Amino acid sequence: MWFGGGGPSPDDVAVVQPLTIPQQPTEGHFNGHPGLFFEKTTRHPKGRYQIVRELGSGVYGRVFECTDHEQKGGNVAIKAVRAEQAYREAAKREIVALQMVGVHDNVCRMLRHFDEQGHICI
Repeated sequence: MWFGGGGPSPDDVAVVQPLTIPQQPTEGHFNGHPGLFFEKTTRHPKGRYQIVRELGSGVYGRVFECTDHEQKGGNVAIKAVRAEQAYREAAKREIVALQMVGVHDNVCRMLRHFDEQGHICI
């Protein structure tokens, strides 16, 4: 609010900078996209899992909704952990913890884990 005079001087006006949202780091992340098949086996040479969509991502990795062709088209969530050693070690600890918990109403059930192109997938 200005009293008297002709309004604010140029020195009194604050310059508002545009808001910038930092991008999630992509280096080391699993390069997944809808339609991609992965975890090739002799039984599923094209791949057991097919990505439907990405559910979320963060520093630790990315989570995908996938069709599991072993389970007659049932959908599962797969967390693909970043390929760096520190994240791989954290994923190994998470696997042990999930194995210890087993089946519990308040915890996602781990069906299995595997390695895909250097990424631990849970």
